[in-house]
Amino acid sequence: NLGPEGLADRMKMFHWSREDLSTSKEPPMKYHKKKGDRGNGGWTTKRSFDGLVRRLLHAMMTQDTFTVVMGGHSAAKGAGNHFRQSYMMQFHKVMYPVFARLGVKLITRNM
Repeated sequence: NLGPEGLADRMKMFHWSREDLSTSKEPPMKYHKKKGDRGNGGWTTKRSFDGLVRRLLHAMMTQDTFTVVMGGHSAAKGAGNHFRQSYMMQFHKVMYPVFARLGVKLITRNM
């Protein structure tokens, strides 16, 4: 079991922020590959987050499908591991019951 300090560290590690890019064409300095520390879970824009909310609500209201796709580095797709050990298959295993309870069929893709 984690104590209060461990829980606070974990929350900081997985926290992600919504950033306003209306005045900038680049990500915030703290998220630059070479200059920033990226000391948390990541970031998104308000527009992107609102789009995700809209897609989730639509899938729930229409009892439709919701598709999640991940593409990127070979480590993200689970190269060198069993297919079921990839991030997307683990995401699917954890989230499928939640989506099913909401009446939504979850589809996951690993590019």
